Amino acid sequence: MMFRFVGLLLLVFFLASCDEQVPDYILHKLPSGKKIKLIGVGEVSCTGDNIALMLKYKTDYNINNSVALRREVKEIWQYFQADVEKAGLKNAVISVDEPLKKRLIKANCSYNFAISKQSGTAWKFSKPRRCYDI
Repeated sequence: MMFRFVGLLLLVFFLASCDEQVPDYILHKLPSGKKIKLIGVGEVSCTGDNIALMLKYKTDYNINNSVALRREVKEIWQYFQADVEKAGLKNAVISVDEPLKKRLIKANCSYNFAISKQSGTAWKFSKPRRCYDI
């Protein structure tokens, strides 16, 4: 009886890991011609009463390749900055999800790049924060 239960449990895990995933993003073409896998854009609450506009996307780069991620985020920021300013906000977040890996247990890692408006028209990037979703 115990072997049947373990066998059934293994079958469930196997079937769950083999499912075809429907993309949870849309391909969005930047003015530069680069395509990003856009998950969404929306307002989020930050510390205190601050509100930020967040852009969330999936990268094709390894999440540990900080040089490539920074370059990609800065390219996206060139265009996203106008949306943040149009919304009248002083804070933005660009959230980068790593490519999903085929695993039995699906876990995801992302980096959040926070950007804040300083005096005048200058914007400053804070140190990116790594996040884990399971």
